[in-house]
Amino acid sequence: MASEHASAMRPATDEGKKTPLRFNFTKTSVSAIKPPANGWSVVYDTKVRGLLVLTTARGVKTFYLARRRHGQYKRHRLGRWPDITIEYARKLADEVRADDAGNETQEVKQIALRMKWTMADLFNHYIPHAKRHKKSWESDQDQFDRYLKDRHGWTTKQLGTVTQEDIRLLHAAIGDDHGIYAANRLLALLSVMFKFASLPNVCRGVKRFTETERDRILTGEEFPRFMAAVLEEKNTTIRDYILISLFTGARRSNTMAMAWKDIDLAAAVWRIPETKSGEPVRVHLPEPALEVLRARKADNEAEEDPSTYVFPGRSGGHLQEAKAAWSAILDRAGIQNLHLHDLRRTAGSYAAATGASMLIIGKALGHKSTASTHVYARLSLDPVKGAMDKAVDAMITAANGKPPAPAAPAPAAPAAPTIDILGELERLAALKAAGVITDEELALLKARLLSK
Repeated sequence: MASEHASAMRPATDEGKKTPLRFNFTKTSVSAIKPPANGWSVVYDTKVRGLLVLTTARGVKTFYLARRRHGQYKRHRLGRWPDITIEYARKLADEVRADDAGNETQEVKQIALRMKWTMADLFNHYIPHAKRHKKSWESDQDQFDRYLKDRHGWTTKQLGTVTQEDIRLLHAAIGDDHGIYAANRLLALLSVMFKFASLPNVCRGVKRFTETERDRILTGEEFPRFMAAVLEEKNTTIRDYILISLFTGARRSNTMAMAWKDIDLAAAVWRIPETKSGEPVRVHLPEPALEVLRARKADNEAEEDPSTYVFPGRSGGHLQEAKAAWSAILDRAGIQNLHLHDLRRTAGSYAAATGASMLIIGKALGHKSTASTHVYARLSLDPVKGAMDKAVDAMITAANGKPPAPAAPAPAAPAAPTIDILGELERLAALKAAGVITDEELALLKARLLSK
């Protein structure tokens, strides 16, 4: 039975020749093909383009049809010789080529039909795929709703009429109205959508805006106004969601989906089952965060139908959006250009300001980008508790209108290690002996301990 082989056809050579050997296939000529010393050899027919006989070192001869499909050379197995005759092999080769032509015609018809879709049609076909394969599909939905739904004519625009210039103008307009980051994210989404539908990608060639890394945090001067505005928020779910975001530095999506089953109030630990990195993370809960959670838990348990989520949504599930309330809070506080994600950066910055190392900050925020963070993830959560407690204390001090106390200067290196450092060194040695950390990781942690 004929079958498709996905491997590309290598150029066939014979006896060191640089071009494939070709001759008219007859019973005599095919019988005369000698097996190679090793591997396999290929000879092409001169009557039917692409028809070949592949001969193995064991003398097995097989008919194939080689042709280019979607930019790749592929071979289609027709059958062994002499089980099938040369005439039948040529007939099968012609049939396969006819099927190819029919398939290509069908593909062209399907593309023509998709070109009649509107942009809304394309997104409605794409989003179920995104939900199955992308953790960030909600961001795709948000971008479409925010930047295309309300933009005149775009949702009803037929894909066949969209040009690269249309995309370039849209990208520029979104950049003017919503910022370069939003424009670049939308351009990336549109590109993925066109690729998903196997349509000509009119986004290709549109130059993205140059981005700089965002470093916005709440300043000491802004903190009192910000906290006052948050505490004035009448929607207690939004108010507490923002406070927990600030006190933990957790990502927005994780905080919105915070579930009671993942919180251990006694141990002051929140276990996030799955983060952006794809792995679970344990987050320390400072006392101000615990106060918020205890109050919410008491209120939730008093409800007739308690929610499984800390921040329940209005129509079931968990909180999905806080844009309107966030905008109102910033207006009350007189603060501009502050995003919800900037609270995460603020938590990390205050941890650094109170003396936490980058390694500890990475652990506290659930980062997985550096080797040192990866090492500490295998150790204890204890060092993180102190760092985040100090950071939150500093934020509350700033909220009361007082500047945060500077980090204490590092003490001079002791002449000999203290008992605590010796204990840490012994624990690291035990981890190394157990194969939990490598020699390089052990050396890194030793250096950090002895530099304190």
